[in-house]
Amino acid sequence: MMTVALLLTKDTEIRDTVSKCLEESGIEVLTSDSGDGGLADVHDKKPGIVVMDMNLDRVSGLDFLTLLHFLTKPGEMKVVVVDEAERVAEELKDYGVDAVVGRKGVVTQVMSMIGDIAGKVAN
Repeated sequence: MMTVALLLTKDTEIRDTVSKCLEESGIEVLTSDSGDGGLADVHDKKPGIVVMDMNLDRVSGLDFLTLLHFLTKPGEMKVVVVDEAERVAEELKDYGVDAVVGRKGVVTQVMSMIGDIAGKVAN
């Protein structure tokens, strides 16, 4: 079973960089820059990991996380939020966020989580 990743951000640099790394690792990558598009992808494709920022169109980042809570089972998917503000990390744990990383750490964090997900699928 192939791991699917959803990149949910308007930041084209993050989307392009992370997408390229994931695709080179054999991961199917879905991209969207809107919360409603991301929710549709979660419902239809069931990604193993969501990488997102909080500045989304049509459905805000917090609303997306709240709705994600109702669409998925706990631990069903990893969620990484890209945000430079450390204070955000504690607040987002209540929304099921696994990690909050800055732009510079996003590729390393995502690739680590993908490895964890792939290991669970293989076992």
